[in-house]
Amino acid sequence: MERKKHIRINSLKRASSWCFCALSFFLITHYAFGQTAITVRYSICEFYGDTSYTLVELYYGVSSKQLTFNPDKSKPGEDAAAVEFTLNGALYGVQSPVKEQWRFLANKKSGEDASDFLVGTHSFMLKPGIYTFNITAVDTNARSHVDTITIPNVKITGDFASQGLHLSSIELGNSFRYAGPGEKSSFIKNGIEIIPNVLKYYDDKNLQLTYYAELYNIDHAVKTDSFRVETVVYDGDKNIYYDKFAVQKKTANSIVLTSTLPVESLTSSKYYLRICAFPSSNPTDNAGVVCGIADFYIDNSALPALIDPLNAPDAASSEFADKTSSALDTLFQEYSVIATPSEKDIFKQLTEAPAKAKFLFEFWKARNNDPDGKYTLKSYSTALDYVNSNFKTMFKQGWKTDRGRVYLQYGPPSRIDNTGISTTDNKPFIIWYYDGIEGGVEFDFVDENGYSDYKLENSTKRNELHDTNWQTHYSNALPGQTGQ
Repeated sequence: MERKKHIRINSLKRASSWCFCALSFFLITHYAFGQTAITVRYSICEFYGDTSYTLVELYYGVSSKQLTFNPDKSKPGEDAAAVEFTLNGALYGVQSPVKEQWRFLANKKSGEDASDFLVGTHSFMLKPGIYTFNITAVDTNARSHVDTITIPNVKITGDFASQGLHLSSIELGNSFRYAGPGEKSSFIKNGIEIIPNVLKYYDDKNLQLTYYAELYNIDHAVKTDSFRVETVVYDGDKNIYYDKFAVQKKTANSIVLTSTLPVESLTSSKYYLRICAFPSSNPTDNAGVVCGIADFYIDNSALPALIDPLNAPDAASSEFADKTSSALDTLFQEYSVIATPSEKDIFKQLTEAPAKAKFLFEFWKARNNDPDGKYTLKSYSTALDYVNSNFKTMFKQGWKTDRGRVYLQYGPPSRIDNTGISTTDNKPFIIWYYDGIEGGVEFDFVDENGYSDYKLENSTKRNELHDTNWQTHYSNALPGQTGQ
């Protein structure tokens, strides 16, 4: 895959309108464009350069409203602006400073209002390491208008040539197209022109997310004639909105992964794009997988934000609203494993469904907002689904079993001893070990009746059932294989 190693930019492409800035190195900040300074936004991606250097692409953007335009003597009827960039980089622990300087130009018709967000790119080669970049941008027609930024702890990986599959950074764009033969543009690479979305922000004017990435070392890493690629879009709560597997034929040692994903159905929030490449086309073989992640923001005023009933702002929009009194009683029984004695006493005194719904909402609101808490309603619901699926018996739901109660109260065990063979003459048992509780404790469960209803017979945990002679009650007991 041929790539240009050094690019100098002398013009800009016009991109979609702006609203918020959202970058790899900045918090989301609302800003207004003024006439006394310029504000430039940056993001960085890494691609394979050669065996010793990594190709770094720096994307930048500035509002044309902030630039000072003067008549362009070479183009009658047009005004021109220019910005000079100086980038200084320092590699931690090594005296090898990096210095890059470049300029870009912007034109508009005389008398036309400047309202575009202009983007450009600058590429350079770096040795692997951790860098600090200091970037200065100067409006050349008003040299007092200066923007400076420091970007610390930029890790340049430099392992694209090592064994296994390797994935470049994921570049997000506003659009892409296949360039024609001989066509030139600062944004063309491998025959594809992608206009970078420096802000990583998509609003109602542009809800088509474009991405570009490169996959390397396919010939050596993929042992068969094909491999697979997974593309996923998800939110901060790990809810998946797009998930696609594609099987690719092995045709080259490196390929481009690019597409446009419709995001019109996403509500306003922060999301993540994850691309994973697997050396095997077998959907159950995940060995050697390599993944990249890019975050982005959606501002979709056409769709109101969804209310998550598992983390609702009030009782009326929570999952407890409109449930019957008996249904709420059942829910609290499922939650009682982690309820305090006082909470149990209070709930017993409630008789009406609205009061019970409000109590359960407050019960989980306190836990959802506790940064040191063991559970939120969402994570507890996930654990509850697990025990009901794995520990249920012919006569009990999973949460009503001893193993279900211990799992919900203390979480998954660190280790499980379920080795051995059970026969009709034996009482199989299972030992759960929790290495992080009280210096290490165990829970001993015995299947007394042969129905996989493992009863807790002993534990070294304080305030749990304790019987040091529990095995003498089951002289033929052996570790069993039938439980988890």
